Amino acid sequence: MQEGWIQLERDRGGAYLAFQPLPEGATKGDARLRADIEVVDMDIAQRQIEELGGRLVAIIEEPDGDSHRRMADPEGNEFTILLPLPEFR
Repeated sequence: MQEGWIQLERDRGGAYLAFQPLPEGATKGDARLRADIEVVDMDIAQRQIEELGGRLVAIIEEPDGDSHRRMADPEGNEFTILLPLPEFR
């Protein structure tokens, strides 16, 4: 987990909130809400999103080798798809 990252415990339904710090040099306008959605297969999820009018914005490669995909819905609202995270402790 990134330094400064805050993650609250999961509720009974498995939902949780996490807060990621803005990178150095980011402006207030860069801060916005972006949902992370855990999926079993990112290729299938991306294809389904694109079939519904969404699009791929970026593939984010993490230093630890993990990756996730930033997607946008047809109106441009961004969200992230990623493989299931390890259990929060």
